[in-house]
Amino acid sequence: MGKKISEELVIRARNGDADAFGWVYDEIKDEMYRFALYTLGNASDAEDAVSETFIEAYRGISKLKEPAAFSSWIFRILRVRCGKKIAEYIGKRSVFNIE
Repeated sequence: MGKKISEELVIRARNGDADAFGWVYDEIKDEMYRFALYTLGNASDAEDAVSETFIEAYRGISKLKEPAAFSSWIFRILRVRCGKKIAEYIGKRSVFNIE
């Protein structure tokens, strides 16, 4: 995946700088939204997936070992979130309500 994010910003974010994380978010959010929208086909679910991904990434960025891998790392989180949502779609289609 895509955009090269400043390693310096990622390091600052990893060290607890919330502003740096916000700047990283601003740099990549549109690309992530496009990916989620293409994958899920639903704007609301895409927005939710991106938001949830950033919350998870913010909580886990201190464990990111290689700042240069930030984009791959966060897109991996997003792919998993989108996969769960797709599984949820399939699960809902497989349930029959017979009354």
